[in-house]
Amino acid sequence: MQTTLEVQLHLLINNAFLPVVDDRGVFQGLLTRREWIKAFNYVTHTYDKHYKSIKIK
Repeated sequence: MQTTLEVQLHLLINNAFLPVVDDRGVFQGLLTRREWIKAFNYVTHTYDKHYKSIKIK
């Protein structure tokens, strides 16, 4: 099941964790709010090392 960043953030406001399922809907584990924030923080702080940003006019 796919979800958006906005949906994940909304769910994590009131829930300490999110269940993770694969494309077939089979439970894979739990994603904690703390781990989600740590991963997001890593991406935002290392983005420029991996990608080149181009301004759109």
